[in-house]
Amino acid sequence: MRSEYADREIEFEDEMRVGRRSGLGRKWSPVGCRPCGKQKIGYQYLYLYVSLKPFTSEVFAMFLPRLDNECFALFTQERSQTIESKLLMIADGATAHRIEDEKIELVKLPAYAAETNPVERFFKQLRRELEFCVFEDLEEAEVYLTKVLQKYYEQPELVKSLTLYPYIKHAQSNLN
Repeated sequence: MRSEYADREIEFEDEMRVGRRSGLGRKWSPVGCRPCGKQKIGYQYLYLYVSLKPFTSEVFAMFLPRLDNECFALFTQERSQTIESKLLMIADGATAHRIEDEKIELVKLPAYAAETNPVERFFKQLRRELEFCVFEDLEEAEVYLTKVLQKYYEQPELVKSLTLYPYIKHAQSNLN
């Protein structure tokens, strides 16, 4: 982490694909019985872009149709309008991650190190809440996921417990 950024100005970003295809999970069932669960196969998707601050539990999220330069630029443009000071955004090395914004500086995580991005753990929790959900269309998926996200906006301590990794605390405490 960089010393010119206070903990409230460091943010992690990632994207999660959401769609009509239901995610399967695990269910308890009696021995010898196959568990039943709703499922649907569909190939329509949208992307949930999320940036969050592990120290303050602030979450900024947007639904966008694709994962590409244009949508990422729109996401960062909207994020830039909600911040007052300069922000350090840490993201994975996706080719779509390119920023031309004075307020946001982008730093990329090392390749093949998804476990270092706290947004991944946040998404893991969201995916658990999406198991066996069947959506007729993308609007229904967006409405459902918005309700799920509302819990994290109302209870920021949940975000902090999921995302404030020990290495982030350690890095912040050792800044000059």
